Amino acid sequence: MKVLLYSSTSRTREGGVQGVYASLADGLRRRGHEVVEGWSAPTSPPNPRDWTAPLYVPKTWRGMSRLRSLAASGRSALHLWQSLRRLRPDVVHVHFVRSEAAYFLALRALVGHRVVLTFHGSDLYRPDPVSQRVLARLARHADAVTAVSAPLQAHLQAWMPGREGVTFIPNGVDLDFWAAAQPCPAAPATVVAVGRLEPVKGFDVLIEAVRRLRVARDVRLHLIGDGRQRGALERQAAEAGLADAVTFAGHLDPEGVRDAFRAASVFALPSRSEGLPLALIEAQAAGLPVVATRVGGVPDQVPHPAGILVEPDDPAALAEALGTTLANPQRAARAGRAGREVARTRSADAMVEAYERLYEHILADRRLAEPALVTA
Repeated sequence: MKVLLYSSTSRTREGGVQGVYASLADGLRRRGHEVVEGWSAPTSPPNPRDWTAPLYVPKTWRGMSRLRSLAASGRSALHLWQSLRRLRPDVVHVHFVRSEAAYFLALRALVGHRVVLTFHGSDLYRPDPVSQRVLARLARHADAVTAVSAPLQAHLQAWMPGREGVTFIPNGVDLDFWAAAQPCPAAPATVVAVGRLEPVKGFDVLIEAVRRLRVARDVRLHLIGDGRQRGALERQAAEAGLADAVTFAGHLDPEGVRDAFRAASVFALPSRSEGLPLALIEAQAAGLPVVATRVGGVPDQVPHPAGILVEPDDPAALAEALGTTLANPQRAARAGRAGREVARTRSADAMVEAYERLYEHILADRRLAEPALVTA
């Protein structure tokens, strides 16, 4: 089987989507499949495995802009058709769905591939109704649609009454690798968090929670990741008097993240929106107790007693939950053990096998579920 994985995100922008994508590519290759790694833009420095297809997405359809958009869209479609004819993939699997997926759907009848759309969370939960309508139309016309969490699955299923359901395939991680990080918390107590430094991740709320927590106890915050909000978060920490208490580690390789987990006392996930974050599963596999927000697929992944859940954008509740965890080492250890058991159901191998079965299912019937894509 030949699979073209495609994402409109960037390979160099580290995040959960990229982690799932890489695990899936490696796992499919180990199972004997040919995998092409496709992105919307080339990486720098270039990666020899990358296939790139910069696809035009119109920002407006008014006046002369409509004509220019039609011409640019036509050029993108022609370029993609020529490229897909050379590649001849059996399946095109789009991760993190944006309107570019329409090109792959529209060209199915000409090239003969099947299209799988996987929604990760931030791609689906968009405030603007136009984007929501476009994504709903794309989902209805795909050969298969998957979601990384049960809430995402329910949301998507509501878009497609009357057709075959959305498949829930949770994200998976290398359990053996992360389980090697036996917790050995250092003093003073350290809260660790991993993710892109973007507003959706809620790290501004976490810094405020740590400021409140430090009134009663000596605690450190170790932030792993990078992003556009880094400067603002560094200023927030300095203005809160936390310059010596908050470490901005930037992007770390998996070994570096595992070492940070080993030395931490608790893992914090203060996100405003999520699908099923890889960092959460990795922290659980490493045996860390969790304090997280009640968003997306997080509640299903953090049942009692694996951690404490709070509402997003509530620094007081977040500080209280962190303090409760840090004040009771026995409770924290029980939460870590419980989280490890939950993580056992989220292996990368199980994820790859589920996607492989899905590909085989849609390839078994060569008929197009929807022969034509009606544009929004």
